[in-house]
Amino acid sequence: MIFLVPTTIDDDPGLKHDWRWSGKRGGSHRASGRLVEPINPAICTRDAVGPFYLFESSVLMAIGLTILERICSDDGRLLPAVRQSDFFPYREETG
Repeated sequence: MIFLVPTTIDDDPGLKHDWRWSGKRGGSHRASGRLVEPINPAICTRDAVGPFYLFESSVLMAIGLTILERICSDDGRLLPAVRQSDFFPYREETG
């Protein structure tokens, strides 16, 4: 897992992407291959610290929906348990 943060105009001057990789990583998890969707994010090399990935909310939501559509009732045992994190800025403030 990787942690995402909102982009700034310095990260993406075209404002096409609204999320970027923070450089922080979470835990690794095992999951059934059909519950994983490979992605090919844009890469920004403008940062002096190093390159990072850029993401669009619409693409992330579409990927999430694609995975959700694949899940059937027997898949509950295949899904990794992930604890709630303070590094999840795009969750609802109400929980």
